[in-house]
Amino acid sequence: SVLADTVLLRDTTNDGIVDKYVSGAHYEKHLYTDEISLASLFVTPHSEGHYQIIGVLNSTHRIEPLIYSGRSSEGRILHRISRIGKEDGFYAAAKSARNKLEERISAKSSQAGTLPKNFTVELCFVSDSEHTKKFENSAARIQYVILFMLSVSLQLQQLKPPGSIMLKEIQGTSRSEQPYIVLTDDNKILAHDTLKELPKHTWRIAAFRRSDALYIATSRDAAYPHNGSISSSLLGLAYVKGACSDDRKFAIGEDNVKGGLFSGVHTATHELGHLLGAHHDGYKESIKCEAKYGYAMNPYAGGIRSYLFSKCSEIAIRDFIRSKQGNCLKEVISFSWKQYLPQDHMPQRGGAWNGTKYCELYFPNRNASYVPTNGEDNCSFRSSIPMKKITRRRHS
Repeated sequence: SVLADTVLLRDTTNDGIVDKYVSGAHYEKHLYTDEISLASLFVTPHSEGHYQIIGVLNSTHRIEPLIYSGRSSEGRILHRISRIGKEDGFYAAAKSARNKLEERISAKSSQAGTLPKNFTVELCFVSDSEHTKKFENSAARIQYVILFMLSVSLQLQQLKPPGSIMLKEIQGTSRSEQPYIVLTDDNKILAHDTLKELPKHTWRIAAFRRSDALYIATSRDAAYPHNGSISSSLLGLAYVKGACSDDRKFAIGEDNVKGGLFSGVHTATHELGHLLGAHHDGYKESIKCEAKYGYAMNPYAGGIRSYLFSKCSEIAIRDFIRSKQGNCLKEVISFSWKQYLPQDHMPQRGGAWNGTKYCELYFPNRNASYVPTNGEDNCSFRSSIPMKKITRRRHS
């Protein structure tokens, strides 16, 4: 399973935003997974006991039906197995704009806590306009995103403790482009500028605010300053230890640019690794794990073990999950079709919490309290989170 109980399907168009809440279980009823082979497939029954299969067979191959070739003499649907294409390029870690005080607070929150038996990344997936165009319709795009992120989730399940992805929102872009997407004059996406723009816009969107991470898939070339110039060899970008952070929980990755369908799965796995605390192999905390062995956090694409995390990455991710910074990964907040914000009288149908209860559940590890507001705003509320006192030392 990779979908939340209730999933928001959003399409942003030039005429406005179209939202649809659907049952995750309904969309997953024909979903098949195999943790050993890393298979993520839709196996859909057809007439006379035959099946249509589409998705990822393993870390190197995919399968799809040959729609226009008819059927075999036995009436079976013909399928094609293809090698998943590889994108050539490098990965980068985004530089944070945090000041020294914020970094010190972050370092204190990195202190070890309890390690859960497993962890979940509640994720919003956004297709930019070029990625959206790759699909015949919304149904095909949604099916693809489910298979895509399930493939990434299966790779996270190899960690100790095992991780998984829960898709809370799948968004397509049928408009010229999202306001936070920053482009060059030749239609390349400026990855770092886009990551910096995201917090300015996404705080307005409830699903984005409640997510642990947000991933943007692009079918454009990603551009990034490298060796004194702007390089379009970048495949993906994310903040290290960015998950759970309101201003750094973002990642962007190429998919379906030159390598075709599912070519961006390894990139998405790599970028999620960054968000979960892993540096590139051969750098910083992962200095002891050389990049030449080709694990998932190799700074260059095409490693022979790109579907596995190195020991250094496993340790870094485990430390992040254990820390207070990674608290959001230890809990899953479930929302039904609608959640009513604090008011005295609510319909019997749907979830209903008062402000105090909502703040406690939304920030379970932050000692949050509800702050009543005056006025006519009955559609929002505020939670207060106490900050740690910082002792300033005077040096003579």
